[in-house]
Amino acid sequence: MIDAEPYRVPLRTLTRVAAGEADEADMALLESAQRSRLLLALTAVLELSGQSDPSGHTTPSGHSGHVSHPGHAAYPRHSGHPAHAGPSAHSSPPGHPGGHAIGHPGPADDGSWHHGAPPTRPAVAWALLASVQRDDPAAVEAVLRDPAVGAWAFQQVRQLARMAATAPSDPPPWAAATLMGSLAAAAAIRAGVRCSLRVPARGGRLWLPSLGLTGTVGRGEWAVVGVECGQGGTVVFGDGGSVRMPEDLSSPAEGWSPLPVVGPAGSGAVLDHLSPYRDFRSLRDPEELPGGEAARWGALLTEAGALLRRWDPLAHRTVAGTVRALVPVEGTGGPRVISASVPDAYGSITLSLPPDAPALAATLIHEAYHQLLTAVGDLTPLFVSPRNGPEPTYFAPWRDDPRPVRGLLFGAHAFAGVAAFWHRRRAVDGERADFEFALLRWQLRTALAALRAATGLTAAGGHVVETLTRSVRQWWAEPVHGPPGELAALCSRDVRATWRAAHLVVDEHGADTLAQRLLSGLPPPPLLPPVRVAAPRPTPRGGARTWLARLWFSDREAFDRVRAELDSGAVSPRGIAGATVADAALIAGDTKEALHRYRAAAREEPLPAAWIGVGLAGEPRGGVLLERPELVLALHRALSRLGSEPPGPQELADWLGSGTTPHRTPGGDGGRTPDTGGVRGPGTVPETGTAADITGTRDGPGTPATDRRPDGARTPDTGPPPDPDPASGADRSDGGSRAADRARPPGAGPAPDARPGPDARGISDAQQVDVAVGPLEVLRVQGGLVLGPVDPAE
Repeated sequence: MIDAEPYRVPLRTLTRVAAGEADEADMALLESAQRSRLLLALTAVLELSGQSDPSGHTTPSGHSGHVSHPGHAAYPRHSGHPAHAGPSAHSSPPGHPGGHAIGHPGPADDGSWHHGAPPTRPAVAWALLASVQRDDPAAVEAVLRDPAVGAWAFQQVRQLARMAATAPSDPPPWAAATLMGSLAAAAAIRAGVRCSLRVPARGGRLWLPSLGLTGTVGRGEWAVVGVECGQGGTVVFGDGGSVRMPEDLSSPAEGWSPLPVVGPAGSGAVLDHLSPYRDFRSLRDPEELPGGEAARWGALLTEAGALLRRWDPLAHRTVAGTVRALVPVEGTGGPRVISASVPDAYGSITLSLPPDAPALAATLIHEAYHQLLTAVGDLTPLFVSPRNGPEPTYFAPWRDDPRPVRGLLFGAHAFAGVAAFWHRRRAVDGERADFEFALLRWQLRTALAALRAATGLTAAGGHVVETLTRSVRQWWAEPVHGPPGELAALCSRDVRATWRAAHLVVDEHGADTLAQRLLSGLPPPPLLPPVRVAAPRPTPRGGARTWLARLWFSDREAFDRVRAELDSGAVSPRGIAGATVADAALIAGDTKEALHRYRAAAREEPLPAAWIGVGLAGEPRGGVLLERPELVLALHRALSRLGSEPPGPQELADWLGSGTTPHRTPGGDGGRTPDTGGVRGPGTVPETGTAADITGTRDGPGTPATDRRPDGARTPDTGPPPDPDPASGADRSDGGSRAADRARPPGAGPAPDARPGPDARGISDAQQVDVAVGPLEVLRVQGGLVLGPVDPAE
């Protein structure tokens, strides 16, 4: 039985978190709540595992002792009285203090235990934790603050409560819950308290949360090893050897690998390359850091902290108050930083080594904002689950795929913090900061327009959106001149067009009708075919031109090397997937070369990237080819189905936008060029069909929302909203051909469910994408513990 007062989030805390202005009191409240949530999960592990103890004992659901929550009333208070927690009833093997042998573990069919003593029961380990806390509260606190403890605990609650099938990498059921002994052993070692425990060890190496990992002392994938701690020190032993722990647990020793602390002295985070639960996707083996990598991390973290402290004190406070552990993963070696954070491991960020301190600072802000908003969402719901049908999805300008409202809000909040950092850095980082700020501002404005019209937000979620909008509104009118503004505008058009080409489809009958009119020499009809959101499908990673632009402004020499590698036939140099020689030429300002190469690629195969490249390189706006690429591609496919050789992308776009018919002439895209008599060039083709937000279609797939064509006819659309010019921040118009860009409510109902399943989770890219979310199932466990999505969406 657990008694707990509910936490309450003051309106001022919600407002300050939304605006990126959380103070120490706000963060203390959220950290306290996260600690209570962890204690509830640990209690649930005890109660759910106690009725089927792996050692064969029958354990009552109650347990003696409790781990208290300092400084707040909302901590679990367990019935019963704390009992003295002495050494475990199981003794050690011969040759060590005690007497049973330890061998390859596992319960037998008859309930007995193979090869000696079973692991210490969770209730006994919990009682030891309670005893240590009475003597040395800081020791227990240090263990509980290890984010990997939360990752283990919440995974266990889900598996035990749902009786979920385990993945191949998961520990066997007998080992999972008894890892509570690792927590107790780490706390006892820190406090110097006598203990005698039997703990599962993956690969024979004992995980001691907050401390590190021992060498191999047991045999097999999961071995039970002994831990003896007393005045003479600590010994860990098994059937494969033994390790005597060093007095200084922060220093490496034979058989001992500590978690390295990186960053400023006294305020650094641990670099966790050892804990089996450090990766939210699956259990991971320990990894050796290459020579000098820990020092490189430390230097970057120190420099990034200094940047934040000087240029963005609010962000520095947020990062310092939330980030406890960095989990290194292999990166691309380029500007794209891999990063992720999940609710289960509060305080942990999985990321690749960034190229420099500003990139690390931006990534830390991004993930720290996720941590805070996740903590708020644990206390007050930000979203309402859809009552009927699939959840609506939206165009998120930092993602390649449609996202639910949760992803849109998390992304907008995080990128607002990153944009504020680059905005403050414009005075010192010049063009790099200008470009980042201009692009992020466009992403924010696009996302906030959709959020203000979206369904699925609670009052608290709506308050976050309104506060966020007010806090960034002053940026809209700030100009960004020169190449940074121009390339930000180019990248924004590229992102929108690429998304439309990937996710909007045209009915084949409508596309065939268009093709027949073109072949008959007729202009396009007054009403163009409707588009709808495609069913969920794998989305190829895009954004090559954006990442090349980032490299252009951050490291010109590296950009030149990438361009040379592309010229020599390299694929994805420096991790920039899909980049081409034409893309590098376009970013470098060699538009004639870029256009020539894009046209050549478009003649070979109707790939959206090359076709959109023709629009980007051909004219400043690109016309219909950028505004309605899905329609141009559908028309091309329809002409092929009808047995006709299609014109090139620009000719098809000109026909759709101007109402005239392209005629066959030598040269040009696809061997055809448009009839120039009465045809407006690509630069004068007005932008069409982008007034609606992307949530699907009003009455189901195929029902159009509409916008105005330049001749007054209505053109159906259901794509991303029109965009403000990233360079000026102001709404744009094209010589009167379009009213000022402004978002309107989504013109449609729910789109097909685009949420990936639980196995679709993956690592994300800082400043572009973040972690995918699994099904939004909510499970209530004893004491009011709420387990929502495993990962935050962006």
